[in-house]
Amino acid sequence: MAYTYSAAHLSAIQLSPPELIYAAAVAGYDYVGLRLIPTTDHEPHHDLARNAALMRATKRALSETGLIVWDCEVIRMDPQHGPEFYMPMMEAAAE
Repeated sequence: MAYTYSAAHLSAIQLSPPELIYAAAVAGYDYVGLRLIPTTDHEPHHDLARNAALMRATKRALSETGLIVWDCEVIRMDPQHGPEFYMPMMEAAAE
C-alpha cells in the first residue's frame, strides 16, 4: 500500500510558504498545508492574500516541486470574525 504525506505548516511555521514547499519536497512529502492566518500574536503571518510577490513565489515553488496544497488554515468563527473577514484568505487559498 502506498502512503502519501502532507507537511503541516505548524511544523515549521517560521518558514514562508515557498520555503516550506521546498523543504517538504526535499523531505519527500507529497503535499503541504499552509497557514494563511496566524492563530497567535507570536507566529509569523504569511499573507498570500495581500502579498503578490509571495503568492508568485509560492506558485513557482509548487510548480517546480510538483507538490500540491492539501489544506489552508485557520478559520475560527466568532463574533469578531465573520465570513467576510476570511474571504481574502479563502480567495488566496483557491488561487
